[in-house]
Amino acid sequence: MWPDCSAYSLPQRGGETLLVSAVEAWTRLENTQPDLARVLCEPFPYARPGKEGSFHAIPVFSWHDGFFKSHVVPELILLSQGKPGIPTLTALQKEALNAFVNICRAPDLVYMLTLKPGDLLS
Repeated sequence: MWPDCSAYSLPQRGGETLLVSAVEAWTRLENTQPDLARVLCEPFPYARPGKEGSFHAIPVFSWHDGFFKSHVVPELILLSQGKPGIPTLTALQKEALNAFVNICRAPDLVYMLTLKPGDLLS
């Protein structure tokens, strides 16, 4: 049994918002491509906007004290690329990230809603 997870969003402009359960997406990836799922448990470079050349190395997925943790921000991973002093993604890391993003686009996993500016989703 997975623990309850909460997502918080405070949109600046409002509009269409897509939500996907990281647990469900992880489970699908683990069941269909376990080799790529394992790659996402290794540290990925996440850019630190406003701090040129600085990054955090964080796994996309991990477990801590038996709890599942996801830190899924592909934009910050991709933003880190090509910057001096920041590791370049391997072909396998790119493949794993792309596989996960594609799973997150599966219509049966996506929940779409419309938020107004200032709405809080929790």
